Amino acid sequence: MHVLEASEIEGGDLPMLGFETLTFCPIDRRLVVAALLTDEELSWLNAYHQETQEKLLPLISDEAVQNWLRATTAPLSR
Repeated sequence: MHVLEASEIEGGDLPMLGFETLTFCPIDRRLVVAALLTDEELSWLNAYHQETQEKLLPLISDEAVQNWLRATTAPLSR
């Protein structure tokens, strides 16, 4: 994670810092019980996996590994 100055949040009381992810890797779906996640948590996980695919797929030439990454980062649903 990279700590950076965050944009001002309307109605915020204090200035805050933001974070930028530098290293992307899939979160093991077998360890996630989707039924226990809030809508916000599920959306975050699916967005993270989508971004992971977008960043990593262009770097992978092996089709089998690309297929593994697609399956591993497929959206979760309840």
